[in-house]
Amino acid sequence: MAQTTKTYTVTGMHCASCKVSLEKKLHAHRGVHDAHINYATGQARITYDDTQVTPTDLADVVRSVGDYTLHVRDTHDAHEHMQHDNSATLRRDVLIIGAALVPFVVVMLAAPVMRAMGLPSIEELLGVTTVTWSAAPVSLWWIVQGILATGILFWGGRTFFVNAYRALRGGSANMDTLVALGTTIAWAYSVIRVVAPDSIAGARRSGVFFDATVFIVFFVLLGRYLEARSREHTREGITALFALQVTEAVRLRDGAEEIVPIDALRTGDVVVVKPGQKVPLDGVIVRGQSAIDESMISGESVPVEKAVGDEVIGATVNTTGLLHVRVTKQRGETVLDQIIRMVREAQGSEAPIQQLADRVAGIFVPIVILIALAAGAFWAFAAPVLGLVPPEMSQVPLALYIMVTIFVIACPCALGLATPTAVMVGVGRAAQRGILIKDARALEEAHNIQAIVFDKTGTITHGTPRVVDTVFMCARDDVLQQAYSIERSTTHPLGAAIAAHSAQLLGARVDAADAAHDVRIISGAGVEGVVGTTHVRIVAPQAVPHGALSDQLRARIDEWETAGHTIAVQLTNDRVCAAWALSDTVKEDSAQAVAQLRGRGIRCVLLTGDHERVAQNIAARVGIDDVIAQVRPDEKAATIMRLKKELPHGARIAMVGDGINDAPALARADIGIAMGTGSDTAIATGDIVIVGGSLMKVVEAIELSRITLRTIKQNLAWAFGYNLIALPIAAGVLYPTTGLLLSPVIASIAMALSSISVVLNSLRLRTRT
Repeated sequence: MAQTTKTYTVTGMHCASCKVSLEKKLHAHRGVHDAHINYATGQARITYDDTQVTPTDLADVVRSVGDYTLHVRDTHDAHEHMQHDNSATLRRDVLIIGAALVPFVVVMLAAPVMRAMGLPSIEELLGVTTVTWSAAPVSLWWIVQGILATGILFWGGRTFFVNAYRALRGGSANMDTLVALGTTIAWAYSVIRVVAPDSIAGARRSGVFFDATVFIVFFVLLGRYLEARSREHTREGITALFALQVTEAVRLRDGAEEIVPIDALRTGDVVVVKPGQKVPLDGVIVRGQSAIDESMISGESVPVEKAVGDEVIGATVNTTGLLHVRVTKQRGETVLDQIIRMVREAQGSEAPIQQLADRVAGIFVPIVILIALAAGAFWAFAAPVLGLVPPEMSQVPLALYIMVTIFVIACPCALGLATPTAVMVGVGRAAQRGILIKDARALEEAHNIQAIVFDKTGTITHGTPRVVDTVFMCARDDVLQQAYSIERSTTHPLGAAIAAHSAQLLGARVDAADAAHDVRIISGAGVEGVVGTTHVRIVAPQAVPHGALSDQLRARIDEWETAGHTIAVQLTNDRVCAAWALSDTVKEDSAQAVAQLRGRGIRCVLLTGDHERVAQNIAARVGIDDVIAQVRPDEKAATIMRLKKELPHGARIAMVGDGINDAPALARADIGIAMGTGSDTAIATGDIVIVGGSLMKVVEAIELSRITLRTIKQNLAWAFGYNLIALPIAAGVLYPTTGLLLSPVIASIAMALSSISVVLNSLRLRTRT
């Protein structure tokens, strides 16, 4: 089976019921294993067997449900263009319908003024007429209304009928179904009232609903336009990231500068970056030095000093000096490209809290139709018998009035927007602050973290140790050449520090070092390999065979460990030949971050493979009391599981790490937080990535989760509460005691505002975080 997971864009959705119907249809199709659609973003993440189904087949399935389109070939620009076109179409329709509404609005506003002044009404001014087949007088103003309403309903509201028909053909119902039913009932009754009033009992005693029909169409479309515009603002986070991308670069070729499109650059090309310009792509500085503003990527406002040999990230700003940068990653492979992919995927993911709203949205429309029919039947037949309707009131128009109001005021859209809009804004805001949240689950659950386990090197510390002392018990140059040969092929920070120090001491003699072979990592201990014919191991003291360390060397190692240094012992053919003391500096904000986390009641644990005394020294400097040291990489995941069992039910444990050896623990934790300055494996495994490596960003991520979840709960409370309150009022529960009936026009305004209010509440996250 060739299982593929891809993300597509779906356009044409107008409510949460649309999303649920599409997901059901896709799930039922042969070869589709999973389908998730985000109503707010329009992204569809589909897992399918590509030997049984093609993207074109998926597009056909989506099209069969209604007036929806799955875009097989999609880019961000294309998606933004489609969204812009949709907004432009809605804006045009709203303006045209608004112009057609002018006569209705003028008459509505002028009527009370004319009555107060004793002037005749518009109906009286235009007079009445009779139709050939009926002797009943008909207001000419009603006929004018009918002509205008018919054009507005069947042209301006055409999308309601098209979508409702296609949804019905696909075996589903959506928000357009409700609007189409409500407006059609109001329009049809009004037409009958004009052309054949005697065909409906009591019709002669009632007016017409043409004005309600046109106002419903106008306000529903206006609401969708305002909602679309508001939702565009929720995408500002990802749009801002795309805006960071560079389109052109100055390439240096044969000593001459040439301006080329960014897509023309290849790995190995050298580009010129002048002060004030953006670095076009990820690369390494080969000439010059400067301060680089990385705030747009890492969220850190202070520029970072860079020189020859340092890596630079595409889209960051060169602030001072002239740089020559050798490109190491092409377009589509850069850090910014990876960030954009992560953010898009996270914004399209679904938080667990949304599942209840989706289940409600799936049955919402049928339930509303049943409520409307039941309410209509009650007011038409039961209410008069119970004495709830005055004798002079016509029951049938009253029942239809209430049914139309129920159809119009019901709104599953707010339920569908409650979670994804907050997630979109939260994830986008986090990305702007240098925090990459990979899925909505992590964003939702991070506020429940009650224990955080920290790796030491590269997490609490900078991860760039240096050799501070060395003891040689064999020929110095031989030891240095062997250490350089073994460690230069490893990626561990300690190994890199030993290799760099050895090369510095050897100077030109480093070229004489033999190449190492059969190099392998000793899990949790160090590295070994063969240099020439000599077997070399560089390991932690606890991995040295018992009795191999002299008393004098053991005492020296104890001194180093007490001082907080990390120790490596070098053995040649099982003989101890050297010992290395390495020191790493604690990150400036580590202690502050730990203090704030502990202030929130979060337990902080240091988990490291280093020696107990070294770990205790580092922990004391940052304020961590719980230390678990001398743990092998394969034991870290088991330690996470053990600590998880100690937490109360519902609490979450997080792991913060940066190395390949942290990946299993990151995966085992409820929430894995990877330092973006670490290995690609750790970054791929983590649920949250801290781009700049600052531990204060962990605090920010937890706070962002708390505020986002609170916003989601506010949105859901409003969405559920709106429908729970609005539907009974629309059904007329207040009429027997207060005489209050909700107008369909007011209902259409309330329905539009329900969705807009949810989006606007989510947008508040941009200023609250």
